[in-house]
Amino acid sequence: MTPTLLQFSAVVAGQAHNPTILNPDFLAAEGIVPKSWDWEVDDTLTTPPFAVVRYKNGVTVTVEPFKLQVMDPNVEDGPERSKVDQIASAYVKTLKYVHYTGVGNNFQTVLRIDSPERFLKSLFLKEGPWSSGERALDTIGIKLVYSLKPGKLTLAIDSGTATFQDQENQQPVLLLSANFNRDCTQQPSFEEICQYLGYAMQDWTLHQSLLNDIMETGHARSN
Repeated sequence: MTPTLLQFSAVVAGQAHNPTILNPDFLAAEGIVPKSWDWEVDDTLTTPPFAVVRYKNGVTVTVEPFKLQVMDPNVEDGPERSKVDQIASAYVKTLKYVHYTGVGNNFQTVLRIDSPERFLKSLFLKEGPWSSGERALDTIGIKLVYSLKPGKLTLAIDSGTATFQDQENQQPVLLLSANFNRDCTQQPSFEEICQYLGYAMQDWTLHQSLLNDIMETGHARSN
């Protein structure tokens, strides 16, 4: 069972982000998305409450009053070559005056597995009246929270379906959503924000290790 990473994203929380400045020209002129990358813009929208720049390679930059988000769906082989943290860091360094409050490095992963509902119940659920009786329990979702130094990791696991390039029909999967969240401890905080964004590959390694531990335990129980 090999996890497939569907999306890697970075979220920078802050007070009074200004969506009206976000557009492709701004990102290029400030070197946030340099012209040398040769990225072609697919779509753009700039309004006071919300702004987005979407490139044809799928990378999306979004700004709302309390959030900057950079998302990359081109990470099936891993996030090592993604420019998510580079873009987010360059944006923060350009707009140092914003009152940034925290960072989330996020990974959306799926795992192809037969009967994900049964897997989750056998791994995490003790038998009891909640799992039997007149109302049969179909499945469960689980949220695991771990302490980090600094911050915390929240891992949500659910059952679902997904379509893959090598399959025409939807396949049963486990849906895994990992959020590595860290709050700022100082102001101005742009240097701290960039430091936390730089933890992304370290977070990915921890995420993989944790999934491997969980899946090996579940595999042993299912035999």
